[in-house]
Amino acid sequence: MSTPFKIQDFEEYLETVRKELPKGRIYFRGQSKLVSAGYPLKPSIGRHERLKLCTMFEREQLEREVLGVFANHLLSYVRHLPRTEWESLAIAQHHGLPTRFMDWTTNPLVALYFAVRQTATDDNDKAPPSPFAITEDVIYDPPHVSPRIRAQDGLLLACHRPMEALDEKDYLEIVIPHGAHDDIRRRLDQYGVFDKQLFPDLDGIAKWLRYRVFECNGNC
Repeated sequence: MSTPFKIQDFEEYLETVRKELPKGRIYFRGQSKLVSAGYPLKPSIGRHERLKLCTMFEREQLEREVLGVFANHLLSYVRHLPRTEWESLAIAQHHGLPTRFMDWTTNPLVALYFAVRQTATDDNDKAPPSPFAITEDVIYDPPHVSPRIRAQDGLLLACHRPMEALDEKDYLEIVIPHGAHDDIRRRLDQYGVFDKQLFPDLDGIAKWLRYRVFECNGNC
């Protein structure tokens, strides 16, 4: 990764995306913590330090067991039953279960939303037989097994070594200072990128109302 791009406003972000990124299909990820501040790009399961003490076999067994329990409960909550472990894991990921998947999107505005939504105080169409049997990182474009995946133009990176961070040469970082977050959030709202659209459920409506009524001080 080269020196991170630092942008100051909404227009500069769009200009950076247009001019600085390579051609072709680009994948975006927005996060509120910097890689350089100790938040490397790794899947959520890789952030549980105790799993580093497990062998690869032990960790994969644990992942399969947890997914099995989760899948057994799906019938009561979803209309579309997953057909593969990939689909089950995609649903689990979008509901907060630690997995070897990382959330990405093809929409740069969705990534920007997740980068600034809360300000801190300071192509692979055919999946392998199992996400636990991959021998390299795989981009997984899941079917719309969750309304959130559809709303967020979401895709998932299945990590072969989920305890390790992505190599710096594989991504480019765009840094957004806290002082720019409020204005960017307002601009995203104008473009239709807000909680109610990206989380098409009661959680999203509640987040949207909380922001519009209690957090933006009437300046939305």
